[in-house]
Amino acid sequence: MEIVSDKSVKNALWEKYGGFLEKHFPDGGKDDPEYCVIHFTANEATVYIDGEFETFEI
Repeated sequence: MEIVSDKSVKNALWEKYGGFLEKHFPDGGKDDPEYCVIHFTANEATVYIDGEFETFEI
């Protein structure tokens, strides 16, 4: 995992999900120092569908 510090990425995500994010960062918005974007790459995923778990590699 890595912390994304690129302001354009943070701004783009805020524009897309800002309505939801504003509930969590009501005072500072996208400039709130607590607003952080984390990028991660997964090797596998487990999902729960129709009462069963299934794991698959990505």
